[in-house]
Amino acid sequence: MAQKTRLERLVELRERQEEAARRVFGEARRRTAQAQRAADEARRRAACEERVPGPAADWAAADAARTRALAAAARAAAEADKARAAEREAECAAEAARRRAQALRNVAETRRAELVRATVAAERRAMDELASVRAATRVWNGSRGR
Repeated sequence: MAQKTRLERLVELRERQEEAARRVFGEARRRTAQAQRAADEARRRAACEERVPGPAADWAAADAARTRALAAAARAAAEADKARAAEREAECAAEAARRRAQALRNVAETRRAELVRATVAAERRAMDELASVRAATRVWNGSRGR
C-alpha cells in the first residue's frame, strides 16, 4: 500500500482540475463540429442555383435570397472559425492541466519513495541495534561462565 503524503490532497485537486479541463475541451470539440456542420450546410445552400427562367422579379428575389444565403454562409464560417479557436484554447488548457497534474503526481511519487526508503532505513537501524544488543548479551553471558 502506498504511503499517504501531504501532497495527496493537492494531487487530487489537480486531477479534478485536469478532468474539468478535459470536459471543457470535449465540449469545445462538440461545438466546433456542430459549427462546422452548420457552415457546410450554409455553404451548400448558398451554392444552389435558385434562378429559373421567368419574370425579372423572380430573378431579383432569387438573387436577394442567394445574397442572404452567402452572407449566412460567411457568418457560419466565421462562427466555425471562432469555435476552432476556442477548441484550440481549450486543448492548450487541458494539456497544461495534464502537465501540472503529472508533475505533481511525479513529485508525490518521489516523496512516497523517499518515505519508503526512510522507513526501510529506520527498520534496518532498529534491527541492527537489536542484533548488536543480542550479540553483546551473548558475549556478556558467555564471559560469566555460562
